[in-house]
Amino acid sequence: MNRLFSLIACSLSAALATSASATVAMDYVRVGNPNNAADPTTSYGAVDHAYWIGKYEVTNAQYAEFLNAKGQSNANGIYNSSMSSYGITQSGSSGSYSYTVTSALANRPVVFVSWFDAARFANWMSNGRGNGDTETGAYTLNGATSGIILANAGDKVYIPSENEWYKAAYYNAVNASYSLYPNGQNSITMADANYGWSVGSTTDVGTYGNDPSSYGTFDQGGNVWEWNDAIISESSRGLRGGAWSDDNALSLSSTYLNHLYETPTLEQYYIGFRVAAVSIDTDSDGIDDLAETNTGIYISATNTGTNPNSADTDGDGVPDGLEVKEKTSPVDATKFNAFSKGLVGYYPLDETGTDKTGSGYNGNLTNSSWENVDGAKALKSIGSSPSGLLIPNGGARALPATGWAISGWVKCNDFSAAPSPNGYFRLY
Repeated sequence: MNRLFSLIACSLSAALATSASATVAMDYVRVGNPNNAADPTTSYGAVDHAYWIGKYEVTNAQYAEFLNAKGQSNANGIYNSSMSSYGITQSGSSGSYSYTVTSALANRPVVFVSWFDAARFANWMSNGRGNGDTETGAYTLNGATSGIILANAGDKVYIPSENEWYKAAYYNAVNASYSLYPNGQNSITMADANYGWSVGSTTDVGTYGNDPSSYGTFDQGGNVWEWNDAIISESSRGLRGGAWSDDNALSLSSTYLNHLYETPTLEQYYIGFRVAAVSIDTDSDGIDDLAETNTGIYISATNTGTNPNSADTDGDGVPDGLEVKEKTSPVDATKFNAFSKGLVGYYPLDETGTDKTGSGYNGNLTNSSWENVDGAKALKSIGSSPSGLLIPNGGARALPATGWAISGWVKCNDFSAAPSPNGYFRLY
């Protein structure tokens, strides 16, 4: 299914804030390289857009925050009592239910979730978490607990399509090829993933930390089967990836063609999910909104702390995306790469216009000419190109014929000319 994305102003936080006292991070990886070819072996994996996908499966801790925000009455059955044996316990009475996570199981994938539970979780995230609506957003549910519901155009957070899930798991953009398993390899063992009853239960997400997919996701092979948005036989939804209880590695592979599919209402100990999110850059600064967490604290390229509605959060004249690329700070106006502002060198100049540093980054500023402007020395030209007239120190000031020097940033008028020694420079 082709998903149409509306370029709407939105900021998707990389954290889930569902209760007054708790915040659990939702980690994503970006899947770029749009318009990649499908896997020639299976015909899956072609995606015409960039997107984000959960680095891990949704955990008990994350789902419990959702329950504590929206499950006071357990409307639409978003809690299954069997979850209590796998890490989430319900207490209280209808209208005031609360949910507790077993600490040792907090980072295990949530299980006993139907496709509809996953869709409501995605809607809740799309609508800002907290008290956000579960019935509208990526999916118009309006109380539905059965049937086939299509994703809405312009959805923000959603259950990944089968092609999106497949690409994140098996595609390698470096060599434009697909691996057989979601560890970037054509082989896999029980040391690489949780399957074949090797552990006997689910494991914490990311346990197999040496075996990510090429895009950096974990556990897309083994641990739990994961819902995707595929519609199978008009009444079922797709599942991919295999589970801890599968006897062999076949179910983890890309060539498991007729893959598992079930009625979307099924809830089992071997079924979980992960979410995906649209790739939108509202302020055109080269950083996806999802990574611009607006905290004012730079953590990484996927948690920049910048404002998704401002291309230059710290106001230093260098776009946020460029500062992230250059590994300066997009949230600190005192830290930037001067060259990114067109500043190509710092030169002390004497009355002949000669660079006295000897650095020669763009050659000495020779063959310059000077003239008097309102009684002050002004740099008229450098080389054969005319420059703008410079009044030293920003205003008219008489200077003696010799024995003086000025200094300033030299700015390349045509940055594409740098570092040619014949480039046209002016003091900035």
